[in-house]
Amino acid sequence: MNALRFFRLAALLGKFGSTVKSIFNSQGLRFIVSATIGIVLFFGFLFYVSEPEVKSYTDGLWWALVTITTVGYGDIGATNNYERVFCCVVMIIGVIAFSFANGSLASIIS
Repeated sequence: MNALRFFRLAALLGKFGSTVKSIFNSQGLRFIVSATIGIVLFFGFLFYVSEPEVKSYTDGLWWALVTITTVGYGDIGATNNYERVFCCVVMIIGVIAFSFANGSLASIIS
């Protein structure tokens, strides 16, 4: 019974993977994602080099990602790398969800 569930899950993940791959290869999305990653890496490095209070490159990356997603800093922030990774994933999911909502609204209006 468990083996059957495993194969069903593997088939579902295969379909999901091919869908993500086709979306990623369409309409210049690969370029946009690559450019965004490059921008975050580059400006995170610049912030790390230019600000004396910044102690590590990961602090610079954190600043760049928080800034580019327009989340802001707030009064409560991530204090270690595990929290930062979690927050980065949540920020990226939030940006994607907001983008899908805007795209859907634009297609309804037009």
